Amino acid sequence: MIRPFRFIISFILTLNSVYAQQSPALRLPADRIRQSLNILKNSSSSVNSIPVPNKASAALPGAVMSAVNRSIVKPDLQRTFNRRSSIVSPAQIDTAFVGAVPHDTLVVTGNWTCNGPIYVFNDGVLIFDNANATVLGDIYVWGNGTLIGDSTQFHIPQAWFYQRSVMIVDSASLTLNQCAFEFSGMSHNFIFQGAAQVNLNHIYQNDWTTAGLWGNPEVNINDCNLMGEYIIAGTSHFHVSNSDTLLLWQQYADSAVINTTYPPGSLINSYTVNHFQPGISGVGYDVQLDTCTNVWWGLMPVNGSDVTINNSVIRAIGCWFQNGDSVNASGLVNNSVYSNFTAPLPDRNLHFNNCNVQTWSLYVFDTSYLHITGCILGEVGTQYKSMCLAENFLMDGSGGYFWATDTSFIVSSLSSALTIVRSERNGIFVFGYGTCNSNPPTAIGSSVMIVAQSSLPQDPIAQEHAVAWYANINGPASSFTNTFVPISGTAFIDQGPLGSWMDFYAYSLYYRAVGDTIWHAIVIDSTQEIRHATLANWNTIGLTQGNYELKLTLISNLGDSVDAQKGIILQPGILGVNTFDKNEMFNIYPNPTNDLITIDINNLKKGNCNVVITDKLGRIIKNGDEMIDNRIMINTSYFKDGIYSLIISNHDGIYSKKFAVYHKE
Repeated sequence: MIRPFRFIISFILTLNSVYAQQSPALRLPADRIRQSLNILKNSSSSVNSIPVPNKASAALPGAVMSAVNRSIVKPDLQRTFNRRSSIVSPAQIDTAFVGAVPHDTLVVTGNWTCNGPIYVFNDGVLIFDNANATVLGDIYVWGNGTLIGDSTQFHIPQAWFYQRSVMIVDSASLTLNQCAFEFSGMSHNFIFQGAAQVNLNHIYQNDWTTAGLWGNPEVNINDCNLMGEYIIAGTSHFHVSNSDTLLLWQQYADSAVINTTYPPGSLINSYTVNHFQPGISGVGYDVQLDTCTNVWWGLMPVNGSDVTINNSVIRAIGCWFQNGDSVNASGLVNNSVYSNFTAPLPDRNLHFNNCNVQTWSLYVFDTSYLHITGCILGEVGTQYKSMCLAENFLMDGSGGYFWATDTSFIVSSLSSALTIVRSERNGIFVFGYGTCNSNPPTAIGSSVMIVAQSSLPQDPIAQEHAVAWYANINGPASSFTNTFVPISGTAFIDQGPLGSWMDFYAYSLYYRAVGDTIWHAIVIDSTQEIRHATLANWNTIGLTQGNYELKLTLISNLGDSVDAQKGIILQPGILGVNTFDKNEMFNIYPNPTNDLITIDINNLKKGNCNVVITDKLGRIIKNGDEMIDNRIMINTSYFKDGIYSLIISNHDGIYSKKFAVYHKE
């Protein structure tokens, strides 16, 4: 049967496994900013465009309405957009726009809740003064917008990590003093871009921050208890003092030539990185650390760079693949000690002398392609239109998660993840013949997560407008000929709670002997989703013993499909003749018969059941409901000579036996 399709992913190998994991990686939501700019382009003041950063994020949750449309703001706040003096905000609003008119200012004090995102733009000023603020959305500050916070608690709930971001871009500014942040105990994003000015003093963080500096921002941080990880790129300025727990990612661009040593990070009294430092060239940023504790070193070498690190303990290496790069990566192993090692990556020179590397991570950008084999890694991610094929590798949980975002595509086969596997935005992720040990694969945004023949702690999850597929044959691993074999498994396509453009259509189940090329149908286009139950009963009457393959094809309403395959061994089945076993569910006699058979019920519960009789080719001879009592009698006088199967099914399960019909001459 030929089906229309957009893509078909088929995995031919049977189940085989290893193991892999999570930690944070940056999501820079340029698409969110662009959406907001488009919405506000007709407002009274112009807004400058924002350069696209090197990493992307999940799509903006919900629709963002025009700044001049006051319908989403509670009535008592509408007047604030028509005043040029400072206005104190009411205790609750739906979405905050500050900057729709010149010199717009909004002051927040006391307990305050914003049920959506916050937008500060043009020359708008948002002030939090001794506030307890709950924000159920992202915070965007751009243009010449200003956000000021003093002695304020920020509660920004998240349903999943990296759901929320605080973005300061263009020539906007952020100044916070004596403030605290709480993001539901999950990782979140800070994004500083363009010519942003950021000053943070006496900051308490409850959760891990993943932050990025892009373009030419100036970021000054003093006294932060939990810095998190910061990616430094472009011509940014990053000055940190009296702070703790910082993973400092230094991006080395394709033109960079580096020969350096990272100092021990338990206490950094003074550390500077810029192009004036010996052994540093091709770097435009300036980094200064003063009296910082628990500093971890990370480097992000781009293809084309020339990097040598000496006598250092390196927390993480995040290799970038961009500008249409195409590379095979193998032999990269976490927790390695390198006395004299050049990474087997032909697109760059990455050399280590007397170094300890805890985590390797790989990031694929634009239209680049990466093939991973035989590695133990901390994090792998794809963005834009890139693609990654990952085979026989392990993500060990030391560096991040496994993700496909934008319109990128990942196929993972025979690999294991000790972390979250996630598709984001419009990405497509196929996870086949692998193992997730700690978290279920998850799809967010409008992405697609396809899981085929993999072991999971729980079923894949679809959030927002995303879709999660699961095609899995559980078993059995062996059975018998001349019987009906229940094949158990899972076949579903779930939409996120906000609906999606894709849904479940049907599934089919096939078998073939190993070495054969033709698949034989067990069931075709069943429209019932199955979750950890019987997919079909396989009629093995007339089959020879040996090794067989089962194939489950899961089909969407758009005609897309994915195959999951599993091997099964059939051993010789033996027909019982006039045998009785009180421990069996039922017995058939006489066997063989020429007119009537009697079915003695042993252990089946009384009540309604379905009785099916099929011939050796699987054709149904009788199908009807019966009332289970102690005995059922069925007329077989019109049956042809041969072997038949009788199947009884009720809410407790499916049970089968064989019997023979033989008419005497």
